Amino acid sequence: MGSNAQSHSQEDLDRITAEYLDGLLNAGGPPPRLFTVGYGGRKPEELTALLRSHGVITVVDVRLRPDRAALGAYAKARTPDKGIEKLMRDAGLNYVSLIELGNLFMDLDDWQPRYGDLLKAAGPFLIERLVGLPAPSCLLCCEKDPAHCHRRLIADYMARRGWIIEHIL
Repeated sequence: MGSNAQSHSQEDLDRITAEYLDGLLNAGGPPPRLFTVGYGGRKPEELTALLRSHGVITVVDVRLRPDRAALGAYAKARTPDKGIEKLMRDAGLNYVSLIELGNLFMDLDDWQPRYGDLLKAAGPFLIERLVGLPAPSCLLCCEKDPAHCHRRLIADYMARRGWIIEHIL
């Protein structure tokens, strides 16, 4: 009694992702550009000015819980006329929350290898919405230093697939 669901090996998933990304890359333009930034310690106006100065079009929130009220101006409110969505819109930037890219393991000491394993196992599904966004886009999370944030692992994953990465410090 088999299942109707298709099973794909990691090699199959990597090949499918590579073919999809190759299609995007060979669509006549340069490789997609992906920035990353942490808002920690930055005033909202400083962050938006930094994003605009780098030519970012789409801000991609990769926090698992962007709706926490304690995040102040960086909280994703219930309606887009408040919080981070309003902040980005007022700055002329698109805002998208991709909680599927959030760090499920942030409370664990070994979060980095765990998150890396998650990307290896399910990366093509996790990045599916990311690759379709208007570029250049920028992964947004709290930690100012990408070495301490899962967005670096996402960026590394995308770099291995041909994307040009720049961490805004």
